[in-house]
Formats: sequence, C-alpha cells, structure tokens
Amino acid sequence: APNAGGWFGWFINAEKILHDYDITLDHRSADRTTSSVTVYPHQTVRRYTSGITETFTMIDSINALLIELTAPSDAKIDLVVSPGEQFLLDSTVALPGRAWKRSASAAGVPSVLLSMPYRVRGGMVFVLSAGSSISQARRQSDSVYAHRTEFRNSRRDRMNRILERGAISTAKPTTLGKAFAWAVLQTDALIMRQNVNGVPTKGIFAGLPWFNNYWGRDSFISLAGATYVIGNFSDAREILRSYARFQETDSTSTNYGRIPNLVTVSSMQYNTADGTPWFVAGVGEYVRATNDTAFYGEMYPVIVRAIEGTLKYHTDSLLFLTHADADTWMDAVGPDGPWSPRGTRANDIQALWWKQLRVSAEIALWNHDTARARSWSMLAQQLARTFNTYFIDSVNGRIYDHLNADGTHSIQERPNELFCLQGLVSAPAMIRRVTNRMLSELVYTHGTSSLAQTDSAFTPYHHYEPYYVQDAAYHNGIVWTWLNGAAIHAATLCNYQDAVYPVTLNMVHQILDRGCVGALSELLDAHVRPGEREPRLSGTYSQAWSLAEFVRSMYEDYLGVRVDARMRKIVLQPHLPVGLSDVTFAVTTPDGMISIRYEKKGTHLLVTPISHATCVYRLVVARGDSSIVVSDVASEIIDPAHRTQARSLSVTLPAPPVRLPRLARPVLLPYLKALKGPSYPLLSVAEAGAKNPSARTLFDAQDSSGDDRGPSPGTYTYPSSVHLKPGSLDITHARIRYDAKHVYVTLVFRRLSDPGWHPEYGFQLTLAAIAIHRSAHDTAIDVGVNSKMRLAPE
Repeated sequence: APNAGGWFGWFINAEKILHDYDITLDHRSADRTTSSVTVYPHQTVRRYTSGITETFTMIDSINALLIELTAPSDAKIDLVVSPGEQFLLDSTVALPGRAWKRSASAAGVPSVLLSMPYRVRGGMVFVLSAGSSISQARRQSDSVYAHRTEFRNSRRDRMNRILERGAISTAKPTTLGKAFAWAVLQTDALIMRQNVNGVPTKGIFAGLPWFNNYWGRDSFISLAGATYVIGNFSDAREILRSYARFQETDSTSTNYGRIPNLVTVSSMQYNTADGTPWFVAGVGEYVRATNDTAFYGEMYPVIVRAIEGTLKYHTDSLLFLTHADADTWMDAVGPDGPWSPRGTRANDIQALWWKQLRVSAEIALWNHDTARARSWSMLAQQLARTFNTYFIDSVNGRIYDHLNADGTHSIQERPNELFCLQGLVSAPAMIRRVTNRMLSELVYTHGTSSLAQTDSAFTPYHHYEPYYVQDAAYHNGIVWTWLNGAAIHAATLCNYQDAVYPVTLNMVHQILDRGCVGALSELLDAHVRPGEREPRLSGTYSQAWSLAEFVRSMYEDYLGVRVDARMRKIVLQPHLPVGLSDVTFAVTTPDGMISIRYEKKGTHLLVTPISHATCVYRLVVARGDSSIVVSDVASEIIDPAHRTQARSLSVTLPAPPVRLPRLARPVLLPYLKALKGPSYPLLSVAEAGAKNPSARTLFDAQDSSGDDRGPSPGTYTYPSSVHLKPGSLDITHARIRYDAKHVYVTLVFRRLSDPGWHPEYGFQLTLAAIAIHRSAHDTAIDVGVNSKMRLAPE
C-alpha cells in the first residue's frame, strides 16, 4: 500500500530522506494494493494489474535505490517522488531527472536527493541517489545504473555467503530451515554502519521501524545470534570495539565504566544497569569462539573501568549491584514513574554482575594481572553465596524477582529468573524446579510472558486504549519474543526440549506466515482477543534480539553447539525434540567451516562430520542429559592435514523425562485492574468520531501562521525539543461546534510531524488537550494541567 506512516521510508543517519514514490503508466498511478508482490531477501518484485513489473533493490553500502520497470510497449512510465521532510524541489538544476535539496542541514545526512531516469529496452530504470551535492549524487546515480547487475549480484552473493555459514536443513519439518535462513538474513539486515558524532560506527539497530538507533543492551543480547554463532566474527569484533569507545571514562561520574544503553547519531545515554555486564560477557564469548586473545589485551582497560565503576558507585554492603527502578530491561516509564519498578536489586542484574566478575577475572588472568584475577574471582564467589541467601526461596522453588530498597522481597512471577539459571544458580534440583514453574506459568505456546497472568497487575493486550496506555502493559504480561531464548535454554538444561519446542514452531510460523516477511516482532499480546484466532503481533515489526535469540537457541540449545577455538574443540551436546530427527548444519570456526549431520537411530544419535575445511579440531559429543556438567561421551579428531576425518560417533540418547511440564494456557481472570478502566467516563470509538453538519458553531477562528511565540511580547520558542518539527504546535484554525449531546472540535496545525520515540515521557505524540467546563460561571476559569491558561467568563 502507499506509505502512510511517519516511521516508514528511506532513512540515513536517523533522518528521513524519502517518504515514498509512485509509479505511473500513461500519467495514471499504478495501484499497489492490487499488485502481486514477491519478497526476496535481496530485492522485491511487484507485478501490477496494468502490466508494469517493478523490481526494487537497495544497494549495499551506497546511498542509492535501484528501481527497474518494465511495461507494455509504447506506454509512458514515470516515477513520482515524495521526498522526506525538509527537502525542497530545486527547479534551477537542468537534469533529465529531478533534484531536491535539504532546507536544513544535519550532520552526516546527505543534503541532496536526486531522481534520475534511464531509458532501457522495454521499460525504464530509475536511480534515487542521496549525496552531499548534485554532482556527487549524479556520479553515484550513473555508477549504480551502469553497474546495476554487478551491484544486484553482489548483494545476493553476500547473502548467500551468510547462509552458507548459518545454514540448517531438516528432513522434518522443512519449514524450520527456511525460517532459520530468513532469521539469519533479517538479523544481518539490522547490523548497520551509522554515523555517531560524525564517525561511521558499526552497531545493531534494536528494531525497525522506530528503534533505528544503537541500543547497548539489545546489541549485546543479539550479538551471539547475529554474529559469531554463524561465523560473522569481524562484525562481532567491530561492534564490541564501537561500544568500548563509548564507555564513560570520567571517574567522577556515577556512570563511570558504563557502556551506554542508547547511542544516537548525536548523543548517548547510560541509563541501564545491565548493558555493561552484557558487554563484558560478549567479549568473553567472542574470544572463546574466535581465539582472538589479543582482543583481551585491547579490551582490558575497558574491563577494569567497568568493574571499578560498579564497585565505586553501584554496589551495596552485600556486594549486590544496585540500580534505579527502571534501569533493567523492564524500563518503561510513565508520568508517575516506572510501570514495572524493579529497584533496587533485580535478580537478572545480579546474575549478569556475577558473570561480569567471572569473565573479567579470566581476562585479567590472560593479561597476567593475577591480583585482580584473584580479587574478582573471590568477589564472584562471595556474590554467589550472598545471592543464595537473599534471593533463593528453596521452599517454593523460586528466585525472588528483586529486593526492594528496604530489603523486602518481590514475589511477582516474572521471567527474569530464567537468566539466573545461566550459571549463577547451578544446583540441578533448583534449576528443574524453577524451570518447571516458569514453563507452566509464564511460557505460552506463542511465547514468554513478562508477568504471570495470576498477578492483579497483569495486562493481556499491549494496545488496549483507552483502558491503559501501551507502556503500562509493556512489561506487565505482554509476550516478549526474545525471552523465548532463555526459556528454551532452561528447558534444554532439564531435557524438557519437547515441552518448549512448540514455542519454536510458533516462531517459525510467525517468520514465514505473519507480520513482516521473514522477521520476528518485538511483542505479542499475551491473550487472543475475542473473535480472533491468534494473539496480535505488536511492537516493532523486525526486532534484533527476537531474531538473534531464535538463531542462537537453535545452535546452542537444540543442536548444542559450542565452539572453543582456544582449545580447538567443538562440543556437541544436542537436545533434539521428538519432531526434529535428521538435521544437517554448518559450524564455522575461525579456521574454517565444518558440516555436521545428526541422525536419530532408535535410541541412538549418529553424529557425522560430512565436510570440513583445512582445520584440526577435536569433536566432542556429550549426552543431552549431562548439560549441567559436560562430560565427554565420544570424541574424535578431525585432521585434514593427515587426511583423517572424524568417523561417525554414536551416542545413546537420554531417556525422556517421565513427565514433561505443560506450557501455560491463557486464562482471563476477572479481577485484573487493567480491564476495569479508568474512573472517568470514556468515549467510545463511535462517539469520538461522531459528526453532525448541523451542529451550532460556538467558536470559529483563523490564526496567523508562525506566531507560536506565546503571549505578548512573544518570547517563547516552540517547540523546544529537536524531536518536534517547527510548526508542530502552531494552530492556524480552530472550530468548535456543539449539539445537545456532543462538542465537535476541529484543529488545523501549520505542520504536523511524527516526533518519534524519545525517553522523556510525552514525546511519542503531538498532543492537543481540550478542556470543557460544563457549568456556567461568571468568573474566569483556570484550565490547569500544564496549560497556564485562563478562560474569560464568556
């Protein structure tokens, strides 16, 4: 369909360059809504009912779009461009095409948009080029046109190379391998090179369309699935280096040692407690997978500052990492404070802090800093003991979500317990008890909920206006797709892969059949709405950590692949569900790629290396039920230099559990506060959109454009935020009418714009507040709220 959303379009360094374009045939617009569309990973092909075929291709690493059109003979084809905001048509440029220039400059953003037509046999080729000048954009456009076949093939070939590294094929179900391929490429599509303070910097967009910036926490959670588990080692290293440069190095700042949570083209924010531990863990995982031990030396000053800053500013007397209510991944804030407060010590933050200490000690040891290595190892041991004392409820088999400032426990059931099972809590019996409860209370077939539905604060739907705003629901019951990775990991630790495999199949269904082609959404509703068949997708259309955790969990949890390049060892610890019998997959090491096949033969699993590169590795296969303590069951040496390839290894499959936990089932409970609605009366959708052409006019006035300067002498500046465009608050016409039942208000603004997401509350929308006083008074009335307005008696 035509682009109707402010977030959609072509963006370069967070600025919209192009809103949309329209294809015309003999001066008549081609109707997209009736076209047939095929989406390939590298391009999109539209076939219109008018006979036009349109092939749309983005060009790798070049600010140009290639649009190739074929049409019936003798037809006149044209491309009508609607550029992004702040672009003005430059009629002074004598070109075959059209040029637009920016009315306001922005650092690192092209100032010219050029649309160039090229006639070819059977149709037209259009190149939309963005550049710093007309001449530079023209040269770029001509180059793209002249080499369009090479550019298109280069993009396709690059994607094929990615799929060679990250390929899984399954005899049953065949859809899994296809969904996996899409997820690998969609995750790669979110790895960007965006200017930060004018410097090209590699990072991962959290999600599209509106999280088109680098988010530290999201990047590090996504790092495994997006990069090194599929052999993309160079991007992993570059992303970690980028964030290391952004670390706060001022020792007098309370953010000292922190890695930023949000990196935009011009600013950084350090408002998270978990971004830094995730970063340190990522450094350790990257080096384990690559044997790039020199990176330990490069990162060591960053690692030291991270520990020093935490110990100086963010730990209490018990060594717990302390933080504010909204400093965890559950960070939504409203006008009255955080919607899901988790201060001052959340369980997942302590698990990450423990991991940070352990990895940092390993890095210190490699750097021959034995004093720090010993100190940090002892701190990790102390933290584990203290955590066991204050967070573990052994009677009920749970881990408290957080400790409040007064030391009391939070007994809310949240999925954050799952992160504590990734090393900090290691007792097998406790892992099983927690996993059983998490699966049965929080994990639905369609994903993992952020709050148990038995909690009175539970919200079943993300968008349910006007009962509550969406941020109120964000972490209070809504399903977060990325959490499925932690749930799958915990399940495979207990040999419960058959219990959680339906969650993976549901993600396959979403990738192939729902929402954005080949992608996973940020969120889903927890419950199916009345009259609908599936929970609604919500949040971003393509979310990095959702996709990356799908990829990682397939490799590390179901296939059980762990590459230890330092020890030149590949450990395989498979947890194959019943429905996954024969699997072939690639394992990429820094020394080459090895293909491996799993085949179930009754009670045995046959593991066969079927091809390999020129690298010597020890292949270790461990039984799936030995996950908590890995032990070698069978091993073989792959040595191409001596023409020896590991023979097939046969491993006895562990007996399935006598009883598997059942996943949670959505049940709408009657006492939920979220569904009671506010205390004031609400307008229905029909009432809000009611019209009456015969209504009496109360007020109808024009207002001068550009006078939004406040009361005389007009010293205010509107808007003061750079996220709102000038004119967004300038009302040029207001009309108010009424009848016996309704008041009808029409407002016209000089310029409406979508300001986009910003951390301060209220920047999500351009808002007009309308106050109606229903009583007759002979005195002036203060409107209140933030208006600073007084209505005269009349």
